[in-house]
Amino acid sequence: MHPPSRRVYQTLPDGGPTRRQERTVKGLALYRTTSVEAVWKASGEGSRSIFRLLMLWGTRNAETTLIERKWLIGDILTIPGERTKNGRDHGIPILPLAKAVLDARPQAGSYYFQGRYTNEANLTAGALNRMKREIQEETGTKDWPRSVISAGPSAPTWQG
Repeated sequence: MHPPSRRVYQTLPDGGPTRRQERTVKGLALYRTTSVEAVWKASGEGSRSIFRLLMLWGTRNAETTLIERKWLIGDILTIPGERTKNGRDHGIPILPLAKAVLDARPQAGSYYFQGRYTNEANLTAGALNRMKREIQEETGTKDWPRSVISAGPSAPTWQG
């Protein structure tokens, strides 16, 4: 069974849409690069940096908020199958931008993105949604996909 067809907007270099094209790509939306740049800058500090990882990796929100330090071995972070939607281990190569985000996180606790009151609990969905709303207000972006960001290396962005 194929995923439902989604409309994908192709854009000109200046960011304006040129024409609509049907594709069978689940959840993929191409929008203006300026919006991505604004969100990248707004997510540069503290727990907001989780949005940088979501943009770089295209992982699900829940998987990313649960990232534990012990999952990182060398330059590969492996999310165990019991934490992924499909039940399989998911290995992510840690490239320089992601490494910088992870290295900037506080070193205490089991999780890279800790809860508000303790460093032994992960960042909650409510906290992630609050940060998302704040970033959307600051950057003037809207309509982020449910998984927050992308669907592959060429994907990326939101409507600004």
